[in-house]
Amino acid sequence: MTRQDKILPFLSLSLLGDSKMETVTPEIGRFPGQMCQATAICVNRLKEGSSGNTLSREQMAAIIGRPCSPGSLGYGNVLTAIKHVETNFGVTWEWKRPLQAWLCLDDSGKVSTTKTRINRARRVAKRAVCIAESVDPSNLNLEDKRDHGLNLAVAGMTLVCSSGAFRRRVAKLEGPRPPVVGKLIELMGGNAQDNGK
Repeated sequence: MTRQDKILPFLSLSLLGDSKMETVTPEIGRFPGQMCQATAICVNRLKEGSSGNTLSREQMAAIIGRPCSPGSLGYGNVLTAIKHVETNFGVTWEWKRPLQAWLCLDDSGKVSTTKTRINRARRVAKRAVCIAESVDPSNLNLEDKRDHGLNLAVAGMTLVCSSGAFRRRVAKLEGPRPPVVGKLIELMGGNAQDNGK
C-alpha cells in the first residue's frame, strides 16, 4: 500500500464534509514519517533521563510493551527514540555492554562519545573516498561529474578535518574556547571570507 493509498481515505472524508471526520484521530505512526506509539512512549521515558540512569532491555521492554533484544521491533523503537532525544532534548543514551543496559551519559561521557563518532565518520569518509576513486568520470554525464567532484571534495575535507594532525593544529590555537569557523578555514589554507559559500 502506497502513502497515497493511506492518505486518500482521510482526504476524501474531509472533502465530503463527513461529520465523522471530526472524531477520527489517526493512530500515532499511521502515516510514514510519524512516530509509532512504542517509540513515542520510549521518547517520553528517555527524555526524562539524568546522568547515571540505566535501563536494561527487560526494563525497556516493560516500558514500551515489546521485547527489546537486538533485531526485534522494540529494539528499533529504542534506537529511534535514542536518536530523537539526543537531537531534540540534549539527552544522550548509550548501550554499555558491561552493564548490559543503556546508560544516560554525563557531560564527560558525551565528550568521549563525540570523539568516537568523529572517528567513525572518518572511517566512513575513507570508504567513500575509495568508492569515489573507483569511478571512471568518462562514464558520467555532466551532472554526475559535478556530483562526483563534490562528493570527493566533501569526503576529502571530512578526512582532513577529522585527522589527528588537524586536531593537533587546532589544539595549538590560543585561548580555552573553541576556534571560530573562520580560524579553522585559515588552518586548512582557505579564505575566511569564503566561510558561508
